[in-house]
Amino acid sequence: MKKYFAIERKRGLRWQEGTPMPSQKQWAEHAAFMNGLAASGRIILGGPIGTDGDILLIADVRTEEEARAMLDADPWTGTGLLTVSRVREWVILLDANEP
Repeated sequence: MKKYFAIERKRGLRWQEGTPMPSQKQWAEHAAFMNGLAASGRIILGGPIGTDGDILLIADVRTEEEARAMLDADPWTGTGLLTVSRVREWVILLDANEP
């Protein structure tokens, strides 16, 4: 069985409501950081979920602590644009890509 972590992030106090994500402060730095996590295989999937601005990430890490520490380095965490609201272990029992 494969195990991932589902990470939920919410807009922080510094998020500028009404401003699109790519127009938020330090967008280029945040995007580069997240693209680096994806390129390294630590983030498998990620993006906005629902209509309230929450973000869902699927991470290939060993522990919740590792997931949180990984995102502590995100420029948007340090500036208060995004916060980690929840981290849960996700065990994959059904996968259409696996026999």
